[in-house]
Amino acid sequence: MGETNHPENAWREYPRPQLVRQQWQNLNGMWDYAITPKTAPQPTRYDGQILVPFCVESTVSKVNKSLTADQRLWYRRDVSVPKDWAGQRVLLHFGAVDYECSLWVNGGLVGSHTGGSDAFSFDVTDYLKDGQNQLMLGVLDPTSNGEQPRGKQLMNPNGIWYTPVSGIWQTVWMEPVPKQTYIEEVKVTPELDSSRLRVEVLLDKPANNYTTAIRLTALDGNQTVATTLVRAGRVAWLNIKNPKLWSPDRPFLYNFKAELVTVNDPFGDTPRNKRPRQDALLNTAFANATVTGNPLDVVTGYFAMRKISIGAGPVANQPVLLLNNKFVFQNGPLDQGWWPGGLLTPPSDEGMTFEIDFLKKSGFNMLRKHIKVEPDRYYYLCDKLGILVWQDMPSGFLEGQNEYPGDQSEPIRRSKGKEQFELELRRMMNRLHNHPVL
Repeated sequence: MGETNHPENAWREYPRPQLVRQQWQNLNGMWDYAITPKTAPQPTRYDGQILVPFCVESTVSKVNKSLTADQRLWYRRDVSVPKDWAGQRVLLHFGAVDYECSLWVNGGLVGSHTGGSDAFSFDVTDYLKDGQNQLMLGVLDPTSNGEQPRGKQLMNPNGIWYTPVSGIWQTVWMEPVPKQTYIEEVKVTPELDSSRLRVEVLLDKPANNYTTAIRLTALDGNQTVATTLVRAGRVAWLNIKNPKLWSPDRPFLYNFKAELVTVNDPFGDTPRNKRPRQDALLNTAFANATVTGNPLDVVTGYFAMRKISIGAGPVANQPVLLLNNKFVFQNGPLDQGWWPGGLLTPPSDEGMTFEIDFLKKSGFNMLRKHIKVEPDRYYYLCDKLGILVWQDMPSGFLEGQNEYPGDQSEPIRRSKGKEQFELELRRMMNRLHNHPVL
């Protein structure tokens, strides 16, 4: 693409297009870094600066050094919290860190995370102070000396095996959320055959009352096409009349808004033990409830009305993939997702758009994302531009467990390795659930 990444332009877009809040702070840019023995304490001196979100092995990071299994990679950066975030809780998000990491804020250990491809967050509110705050992240990554999911990374890259990726390789950012409770997750599932959208809005803590509700709105552009109120903690459905279907030829996306609101108790003074427990009666009561005051929390996103299933195809007794109940021949490349400068990290939205657009112009309507999980914005661009994705799970195994052509059986795996693989697979499936291209 001929692009040059600088601290001022490194991944500036909002990193989570399906759960957007208006207030946030991008922490990409230059961080201090150091590489020490993994048994050493936190460093007091640093080796230089690294451009986040590009990994330490990449040329774009401005470091271009390897990390071995007996070393620890340290990051340090000072941040200040905007004054208009006062009275709210502050979440610190990492798009992905390969592979194990621990976070300290102002010297206090906040938490740890294990997994190289999945997004994670820490509530850092209690560790913050007025003015400057110091973030410190310590990272371990054994690459091919461990059995963790890592895809094509190899300490000694050769043949089909690629350069290791260690440390931060996706966007780091902060956002404020309401102190009392906030929307932590929104799960949307189109049910095409009944022309409705199943919506599950999950808060960070249960709301065990009859006054906390979720107001949902689906929009075609800026025009509302469906809206409803539902009690917090309950499944909701939005009826989408005459839905515009998503396909690679017509990748139509609806806009979406979820609001955490307060309502007048729809059952008044009726004792709890006398109130209906059937979902139908509860849903009817809350759908007609009166909202009071301003929303406590608001997130926006998008969804598509599409259905992917298996059914009969052109050849008898040979099932095929169906898109919106119709057979669509899916044609596409094995997409490795590696970049010459950033390795696992694409250079920008423009770089990803160029690649996806090139594939579409080449006649493809899908791609198989090969043993790599992309940043959320990549899947958003696939949703927007219209290309289906067959998503691999990054592989992992101990050296010596390799398989070769002609092998009749697969080497047995240790339970701890299988458990970690399954955990990260589940995380990936949950995270990508809302994307219509998958």
